Amino acid sequence: YPPATIHMMICGLQRVMRRNNKNPFDIFCKKDVRFRDFQGTMESVFQKLHKDGLGAEVKHTSNISEEEEATLWSKGILGSESPLSLLRAVFYLNGINFCLRGGQEHRG
Repeated sequence: YPPATIHMMICGLQRVMRRNNKNPFDIFCKKDVRFRDFQGTMESVFQKLHKDGLGAEVKHTSNISEEEEATLWSKGILGSESPLSLLRAVFYLNGINFCLRGGQEHRG
């Protein structure tokens, strides 16, 4: 598995442990000596996986032109006519406005 996937699995385990434990703890807390060996092992595994090229590639998506966006709206793929088109529109607009990339980078 790529490092990000392993990290998310550990986060899921952490969430279950917090929910079921009256004294919650943080596996990722650098100050907690109980998890120092675990954290060191995790970092070593992640570094090896990155060195081997697993999870190291950055996937770039193609930009959406203003014409393509207009087509999505005009065909009802994005819109407010149905719950699905509204969901798609909200997801798309959240991506444009709140992601790390600025909206202009999404448009070519």
